[in-house]
Amino acid sequence: MNLAEAWELLLRDLPEEVPIRVLAADIKARTGLEPRLMAKFDHRQQLPEALRRRNLFLLPIRNGEYALLPGEGYHTLEPCPAPEDFPSRAEFTLRTLEQGLSESQYLDLAYHSGLLSHFSGVATLFPTIRGRKRAPRFHFRVGGADLEVEGVQVEVDAGYEGPGEVLILEAKIGDPPDFHLRQLYYPFRFWSQLTLKRVRPIFFTFSPKDEVIRLREYLFDPPDSYRIPRLVRAAAYRLRPRQGRLPVWRCTPNRVLSVPQADDLEKVARLPFLVSQGVDRPGRVAKELGFSPRQGGYYTEACQMLGLLGMDQGLLHLTEAGRDYVEMEVEPRHEFLARLVLELPIMRRALVELILSPSRRLEHPALVDMVARESALSRSTASRRAQTLRRWFAWLGQALGPVRVGKGFIELVTPARVEELRLF
Repeated sequence: MNLAEAWELLLRDLPEEVPIRVLAADIKARTGLEPRLMAKFDHRQQLPEALRRRNLFLLPIRNGEYALLPGEGYHTLEPCPAPEDFPSRAEFTLRTLEQGLSESQYLDLAYHSGLLSHFSGVATLFPTIRGRKRAPRFHFRVGGADLEVEGVQVEVDAGYEGPGEVLILEAKIGDPPDFHLRQLYYPFRFWSQLTLKRVRPIFFTFSPKDEVIRLREYLFDPPDSYRIPRLVRAAAYRLRPRQGRLPVWRCTPNRVLSVPQADDLEKVARLPFLVSQGVDRPGRVAKELGFSPRQGGYYTEACQMLGLLGMDQGLLHLTEAGRDYVEMEVEPRHEFLARLVLELPIMRRALVELILSPSRRLEHPALVDMVARESALSRSTASRRAQTLRRWFAWLGQALGPVRVGKGFIELVTPARVEELRLF
């Protein structure tokens, strides 16, 4: 006995009055077929002729119990606008998501590329729902009848939570003509009972033929009525590879930036105190710090870059900022030094690169490139100067905590909340 014949047999002895309740055990006993397969009709065209003739569709209402109801249990998908290109926001190509062809794969691509945030308007989303769960009790009206559902399996392909909203997605590969309303309505009711956040049902499709993702968001209003939902928005996208970060150019095209070459910022910070105590000759400064005259010169130059020292006729002297610096207490002096370090043009340029990096990280080769570009130094010299900048950032991290320096990288410890930004 095939499925169509089985439904002809079942309906022959069922009452005419709806809703008609059917037990899974009775289906199995009378037809010998699996009830799950007898009840799975995701699209209108899959309905057996016996159900179409009587204008009936099927809903699970208990574990092992179904209801046959009159009316339209399916929704025809509306056309989407012409697809637009969407450049992925992922920092690199996600090669492991290029294998295979599944709903979860393309949902992950849509999420990691930023497409779901773009479509929904929710900047911060976290994947929190996937798979099957048992539904709590809920009631709704359908086909003129009041139904109670409890304990049935509710499944979504993916769910994402934002600060005030939950997105639930049913996904299909290809372009189906319609879908069973249950696939969105049951998860909508399920999660609406478990959270006070707004639950937004979305139907997601990926067409391998034209490589287009189509998204349709729906609204069930009122929520306790099982009927055709209202389309809120629809869009179609082609994911494109990330084109890379902003084009690199010199921020100061008519100016060559100075780059310190004094690795130990703590010793640079001591220099104004030595000068205030009368150690005002570069040679004596080098001796006090335990350096050669040449290396001592690097430290006095660094202190001059920071604006704490000046030099007149070969003698070092405190600038106005230097005099303020040596008179400060420890904590404000550290903050003052941090400000001076971050106001140094080459440090400020490195900080800009950190903020613009999607990962909030600046790898050492990129730092070397930036130093070479802004200072006109050779790459080998730029590499040594970049090491100095890494040491200075490490001091900033220890003193104030905004950055962390690891092996081969600098990163922001507290990411900037770029998701809150809006362009005008």
